[in-house]
Amino acid sequence: MIGEKILILGGGISGLAARYFLCRGRPDREVVLVEKENRLGGMIATSCEEGFFFEGGPRTFRGRGNRELLALIDRLDLRGDLLYAKKGSRRRMVWSGGRMHTLPRTVPGLFFSPLGRMLFSALLKERKVPPYLGDETIRSFALRRFGREVADTFFDPLTLGIYGGDPDKRSILSCFPELKEYEKTYGSLLRGFLKAKRGGNSSGVSSLFTLRGGMESLIRRLADRGRGEICCNEEVQKIEVAKGHVVVFTQRKTRVADRLVCALPFRETARLLPLKTPETEAFFRGFSATKFGTDLSVIRLGFNEGGLLPAGFGYLIPSAEKEPLLGAIFDSSIFPEQDGGRRQSRLTVMTRPDPAREVGAIIRTIRKHLRIGADPDYVREATYREAIPPYTPGHARRLRAFSGVVNDRCPHISFIGNYLSGVSVNACITLACITPD
Repeated sequence: MIGEKILILGGGISGLAARYFLCRGRPDREVVLVEKENRLGGMIATSCEEGFFFEGGPRTFRGRGNRELLALIDRLDLRGDLLYAKKGSRRRMVWSGGRMHTLPRTVPGLFFSPLGRMLFSALLKERKVPPYLGDETIRSFALRRFGREVADTFFDPLTLGIYGGDPDKRSILSCFPELKEYEKTYGSLLRGFLKAKRGGNSSGVSSLFTLRGGMESLIRRLADRGRGEICCNEEVQKIEVAKGHVVVFTQRKTRVADRLVCALPFRETARLLPLKTPETEAFFRGFSATKFGTDLSVIRLGFNEGGLLPAGFGYLIPSAEKEPLLGAIFDSSIFPEQDGGRRQSRLTVMTRPDPAREVGAIIRTIRKHLRIGADPDYVREATYREAIPPYTPGHARRLRAFSGVVNDRCPHISFIGNYLSGVSVNACITLACITPD
């Protein structure tokens, strides 16, 4: 019996997860995945060079908010490979006013630091601010509910650290939907936080976690457990919709499928989309209200000496500090087991690509902030172009219109990826959980 032919475009986490789910319980399906690069995984990449272990993309996950990721890890028999963060790694810091500040994590902690007292005062006033149900920028939301100090000191570095972008141009509803939900449901973020804390964590994992062998082990297991041909080094040039099927042209061949799953990055999707309507044009135009994607550079630093990093997750830097970096993640402090049995200090520095900026300037800044006397033994820089889709205000509304028109006019095509409903790995897996018809 000849079954449905499905073509998947893109071999990142979204495409590989879709391939895995589409094949489950459907041996009659013929599935082919096409990827333009010579490797799978997209942004997810794990390296171990000169004895230093690093992740190229996402590396730490909270138990809360990653239900689909943990469920997939279970299905792939990777639960035994979970590695839990060292105690104390939830400690976060901010570089402000020329010194390092630890962010308070408890109510008593609010009273023992200048930043904590500032936040406590703002939270007391925030309870009386009336809710606004529409979308707005992250900065507008922060200014309205907390004031300039909290907007500059907390929301600015938080947005830069997660989305690598300007809070003046990012949507609060699409980037931090839980904050808007707290405002809508409880009238106050403080009440919302307290309710959420009492609600507990249903995932069964209370700590930060990763995979012991790196996140690329998830990519390898998905490729192994999924079914169907994988074709790397094959770039899509054109997509056409015909009666009852989809035709995809690559530099190698013409492929015909009953159903297409497009898991390409948003710029490629915009270029190849076979449907041009006011809704689709408006959707992709929304990304260009700011730079069409956020470019990020990461610099991986390794020291053959342990104990150089503070206990904690890392630190972020507000824009007002005018420093040449966005922040840093203390890899060795979070997962010391990945030091390879050696005394090491590993950290990942986030910055913006700048041809005029020297890596040496970044290293000098890090050494100053963390009071490290030694030079690093390992230095690697990588730049990721358009790494994070910029969710601008109105994204959720444009997404609903986009989804409505493509579902109606292109029912044979499914769109998945980090430019739709969230940039996280969990959000990508959630969209990729395509239930077989």
